Amino acid sequence: MSKDSGRIVRIRRAYNMKSHPIQEYDVTCPASDLVFISGLILRYISILDGYRKDIQYLAYYRNKFLSISEKLAGANNFSTDEIPCAYGSLVLVICMLRDENIWAETEYAGSSNFRRIAENLSLQIGYDYDTAIEKCRKKAEKEDADNDVGDEAMSLMVKKAKREAEYQKKKKEEKERAKK
Repeated sequence: MSKDSGRIVRIRRAYNMKSHPIQEYDVTCPASDLVFISGLILRYISILDGYRKDIQYLAYYRNKFLSISEKLAGANNFSTDEIPCAYGSLVLVICMLRDENIWAETEYAGSSNFRRIAENLSLQIGYDYDTAIEKCRKKAEKEDADNDVGDEAMSLMVKKAKREAEYQKKKKEEKERAKK
């Protein structure tokens, strides 16, 4: 058994700033899990770097993950029983652990350890990953439907042009009849 076995670390500053009123969560996690996550984040980043080239990932999320990894690595320091980690950072960690598409082709595929750690953190901060994913899917579907406005506008414009042409044709016929 290692010196770290069973040592619990408290995560400070886990505030949900979006909730009203703002909530603070008392989050604890085995130090070994936090050190494991810290290393795993670096692996996650290296995999994502191959897939993501968008500015939002490169400018924000990549740096955010590196910052989280650095903070969680602090659990390796045996004189530390508390580390700072924001609510949003914990949500990112949970999402990383539950990202089965990324882990599918790695040595971590199907790891029950990931789900165990993610569920432990989720329960402590009241975050439901499955509900959040469903909400995200519905929002994406709605945005896709809303993006079809250009097509709808085009068909409306064509219909209006047909009606206008029919109206003009009718008007012309009426004038010709009136002349006779």
